[in-house]
Amino acid sequence: MPPRSRRFRPPPGGVGSLACALFAALALASSCTRSAPSRPSLLLDPQLVAGDASSFEQPFEDAPASIRLGPGWQDPERKWPQSDRHGIAWAEQAARIYFAMPLTPASDFVAVGLPLTYPGAPRQVMTPVLNGTTLQSQPMPKDWSELRVALPASALISPINTLDLFFTFQAVPAKVGLGADSRSLAAAFDLLAVVPHGEPLAASRDSRAPAIRQDRQLVLNRRPTALPLPPARRVDVQLGDVHAATNGLQLDIDLESADNSRRHLWRGGAAAASGHSLTVDVGDQRPARLLLEVEGAENSAAAAANAIWMEPPAIQVVAAAERRPAASPDVFVYLIDTLRADALGVYGSRVPASPRIDAFSRDAVVFDHAYSAASWTLPATFSVLSGLAPSHHGVVQPGDRLAERLQPWLPELLSRRGYETVAISQWLLGGDHFGMNRGFESFYLNVRQSGKIPSANARWFLWHQLLQRRHPDSPLFAYLHVVDPHALYRPEGEDRRFAGEHPGRLAPELYDPNYFLAHGLGRNHSEVEHLQALYEGEVHAADRAFGTFVDLLKFFGLYDRSMIILLSDHGEEFYEHGGFDHGRTLYDELLRVPLIVKLPASRQAGTRVDAPVSLLDVAPTIAAIAGAAAAGVGFDGVLLQPAGRAAAGPPRAIFSETRADPVNLRAVRQRTLKCIESLSRVDRFSRPAPAIEAFDLAADPGERAPLPAADARYERCRALLQELPPVPDAARAQGRHPLPPEDAARLRALGYLR
Repeated sequence: MPPRSRRFRPPPGGVGSLACALFAALALASSCTRSAPSRPSLLLDPQLVAGDASSFEQPFEDAPASIRLGPGWQDPERKWPQSDRHGIAWAEQAARIYFAMPLTPASDFVAVGLPLTYPGAPRQVMTPVLNGTTLQSQPMPKDWSELRVALPASALISPINTLDLFFTFQAVPAKVGLGADSRSLAAAFDLLAVVPHGEPLAASRDSRAPAIRQDRQLVLNRRPTALPLPPARRVDVQLGDVHAATNGLQLDIDLESADNSRRHLWRGGAAAASGHSLTVDVGDQRPARLLLEVEGAENSAAAAANAIWMEPPAIQVVAAAERRPAASPDVFVYLIDTLRADALGVYGSRVPASPRIDAFSRDAVVFDHAYSAASWTLPATFSVLSGLAPSHHGVVQPGDRLAERLQPWLPELLSRRGYETVAISQWLLGGDHFGMNRGFESFYLNVRQSGKIPSANARWFLWHQLLQRRHPDSPLFAYLHVVDPHALYRPEGEDRRFAGEHPGRLAPELYDPNYFLAHGLGRNHSEVEHLQALYEGEVHAADRAFGTFVDLLKFFGLYDRSMIILLSDHGEEFYEHGGFDHGRTLYDELLRVPLIVKLPASRQAGTRVDAPVSLLDVAPTIAAIAGAAAAGVGFDGVLLQPAGRAAAGPPRAIFSETRADPVNLRAVRQRTLKCIESLSRVDRFSRPAPAIEAFDLAADPGERAPLPAADARYERCRALLQELPPVPDAARAQGRHPLPPEDAARLRALGYLR
């Protein structure tokens, strides 16, 4: 087995204790005078704004601009054979697009596409559905062509629109004589856009091209560039350095309010704008915009043809006064999929992969021993949002759906309490097929059918959601689920440096947990080290994205007053018990997860809690703090407790379970005793497995030496395993639903199905 000392060390012990129960601390935070909000200096990310005041575009040859994709899209391909197309993406029979509110109300959706055609194929027809409203269908020609559909202003919604594209058929190219491609496909696209009604696509595309290819540059031209500003704030803006290709260009800066009125702020030579400071008061509860417009002093044609660009402006935001009762804080749950606790510096890792999370933890309460209710995503995430064990909420296997009458369900409880509820999920199976969207007013599924989406993309959804709140006077509950550390591990750029320190000898595509498991590579220490270093690179990417999430909350003046919970759904195996990936064991490399809770005003910052807790405790704690715990709604979890303060009664037993082909396991821990029961009597390799394994975690923290059946603690395990309450009738009634073929294929590729 590979040595673990380089990375994952045992966690530090609890250092200090809470002055009172966490629940009481949160209540106290809402009643005390708040500390003065910080004034962070942030760089505006050009990818978060529309670089052009009248269009949004999504090409596929480079990083996304203003349109984000939902389910039904394959990963972009770099080149289309025998053509000048430099990037295309295949759509399946149903494909989703998200785009922000157009800056001009009369707009068109434009797509440049090509249908999948073969001898005898029917005519491909694309039918767009905008926020539930069916629009004009478009027959697709057999060659690349522009398709245009008018977007009725009455069907547009703020802040983010959902556009579903439905096609009359899809096919597998390999089955219709078109090569070896085994995917189910409908049509290919190399550009998607939303432009002013009737505007030629070429004009919009030419003006946007520089911003797409230079993601750290804010392109300016004769069409105003719009920089959104958060509502009800004083904003100090320091312009970045301006680089102009043409001399004599002038720059105008206006403030446009939500009612479209303008106030002139500054005019001068473009070069003189470099570093210029502006102070803007945005008193409206709706966002305003800075409009930056270029004019040519001598040659207006030259100004139109030679765009200039600005380095990102630095922005300081002064938070507005509290506009609602402090007893209902904004709540953000940020879940990083497949993140081991011991991969983070705050939990003892020696690898510097988590500087932003480590810094955040210093503002928060750190739970040193937090355990998931399951060892894979589907049951674990439903447990986080319900506070129920997997067998109680009933979503334990692919095809299960949350029962409509099952309670509790945190998004519904908070919605009834008056919270605005929003979810942003990058997990493929986290959407409406399983019922996770229940109770969320806005639910965005940012995924691909193949590959995974970098967690940095989630910031676009959050940016627009915070910028144009539907209910700005209501408290906000936001649930974000990002997936960087999930296999496959393919870190890029600076995130590859950990893998560079521990090189491997295999082809890059073979560093896949499923391949390592199938080919018995667990005993090859150097290759496992490289696989693990690739994972650490993905953790580093997730950490950086979490930092941008924190920056956004500070930009909007929300960080100080909010409750922010960072956690994971499960960990990952690196051959500690003979395997890789997750979902088919209940050892602590999978169950022990980070749980870091920042209270409003950062109260109790720096506290560490040593007592074991469950992720089932997250939902009841949030519900209690929000005043949303309804009478008769029973959680399996309990309120998070302070260090050194034991709950009344016997020591707490913490349960976990997993059901994934071919295993059916449940586990319980109480003090230093850990018990794992196999209900299927087979392990992940379908080999006979003992009915019960018992471990003394004090003497054997790595769970290497099961206690003998003659040990008295073995019988104690048998008794503990019978204490899990029976499955409620509501969970039994929820039923199973067939998985769509694409989802089943994705699960099979990830190793969840066999």
